[in-house]
Amino acid sequence: MTTQWRDPITGINPFLPTKSRKELSSLRLALSSVKNNVAGPLISCVKLFFIVLLYTTAALFFRLEFMLLLIANPVVSQSYRAAVSFVFGRAALFMLGFYNIPSEQAWSTKGQVPANNKLCQKYYCPNNIFFSHSLRKRHELKKSTSTTIESGDIIVANHTSYIDILYLFTFFSPVFTQISAQTGRVCQIPVHHALMRTGEYPDLNPPQCTQTLAELCDIARNQRLGPVVVFPEATTTNGRALLQFTRVLDGIDAKHGSYKIHIIALKYIFDEYAPTYTIGGKFSHLIGLGAQFYNTLSVKICFYSPANFDGKYDANDTSDAKMSHYTSVPVQTLVSQMTKLKFTSFDINDKKEFFDFLQARDEGR
Repeated sequence: MTTQWRDPITGINPFLPTKSRKELSSLRLALSSVKNNVAGPLISCVKLFFIVLLYTTAALFFRLEFMLLLIANPVVSQSYRAAVSFVFGRAALFMLGFYNIPSEQAWSTKGQVPANNKLCQKYYCPNNIFFSHSLRKRHELKKSTSTTIESGDIIVANHTSYIDILYLFTFFSPVFTQISAQTGRVCQIPVHHALMRTGEYPDLNPPQCTQTLAELCDIARNQRLGPVVVFPEATTTNGRALLQFTRVLDGIDAKHGSYKIHIIALKYIFDEYAPTYTIGGKFSHLIGLGAQFYNTLSVKICFYSPANFDGKYDANDTSDAKMSHYTSVPVQTLVSQMTKLKFTSFDINDKKEFFDFLQARDEGR
């Protein structure tokens, strides 16, 4: 593989599938071979059969929601949708080996975000413990921090696998989005569309992406559709580094609470088979994932607080460019610190070129 896809800053290729770096003993290798070639695929096929049954049953339950819309208020409909999402989504995650999904809350340890692009704000995550605030500051930050994620709020997350979609669907029953990398505009997509397009050939400017993120959030808030999920990278990586964000946060004023942004960091811990998915056949990857006896997903959540966006800026300058800058920089900082990953110089355009490179290589050109 040519070195042109290694980021010159970090030396990381964020597109190639991740392989385990652990050295296995001879016995472990033999058992792994039996599992991967004999028992694993059979077990995986059985799991996938039950997952298809779950999906079909869930689709029927979701169709009943349209009846609820006629006889109940939006609150009842939203609660019903969230309950169905949790029951069937959690069952699917369990089938895929995600038996326990630990999560922890992240708190900022510095109140100021610098007005430049240096990602130097520090955050401390484990066990819901503050790192450097005084007792008074801790109390003030707790009071100003949202502890719930509501309809119309924005969930920003890193994106490495279709399991990301399934997790967010299960626990937040959100609105999923597709992003135009050229315009920064979005459109709402159903969960099955979000699952299917994960890791696919990047569409840089989908014609249906005509709304700003702010407009979609307003619709979700008014109609109680749930929070709005945004993957700013607009494509998947292998979980070793981050891509440059698109302009999806343009026009979002998070400092003054017009739109609340919650950050979720997703990280997969594995010994043999990586749940991350960037390229290749989705079905074969799903077979390999289902063949695992267990899989591990670690989640960190930083709920919205004005302190997360407490940057040094001119309060009289309310231009979209300024507001976007003082929203996107703290978001990038949080995502980088919570995932413990570095930003590369690559973006979704480079992912598209990587796909083109692989296709040309396979065709022998």
